[in-house]
Amino acid sequence: MKQELTAESVRHHFNYDPDTGVLTRRVTVNGMAKAGHVCATTDERGYKFTIFAGKRQYVHRLALLHVYGQLPTRKVEHRNCQRGDNRLSNLVLGGKLK
Repeated sequence: MKQELTAESVRHHFNYDPDTGVLTRRVTVNGMAKAGHVCATTDERGYKFTIFAGKRQYVHRLALLHVYGQLPTRKVEHRNCQRGDNRLSNLVLGGKLK
């Protein structure tokens, strides 16, 4: 059964540490995606992702959904330009630094 992408489903399946930016699985899905595993696959552009709800989900977007309960509608950028650094303090919407 395909999982729905909601704040509740993300919080059920993943732990997110805003201080380190690390997303780990809470639930074992299969032999490759086990509880406790870090979601740290990196794409060709340097973004970290995992497979969830039937498709590639980027950790920076899941982090914001996990924390704020909504997927960002605008582009998410990384303050320090390190695309794999998903600490909450490093994520900014629309390229506007506060």
